[in-house]
Amino acid sequence: EVVEDLKALLDALSLPRTHVVGISMGGVLAQASASSAPSSMINDPSDGK
Repeated sequence: EVVEDLKALLDALSLPRTHVVGISMGGVLAQASASSAPSSMINDPSDGK
């Protein structure tokens, strides 16, 4: 649900693509977001870049 909320927030802010990062649970959510909506994310939080 949080991943869907993040995607909805990015859409509402008219941000076509963005960096998403997080620590601990935020990192897990960033990875899940990148996996479920790769066209919305510039980076993959799991690739270390």
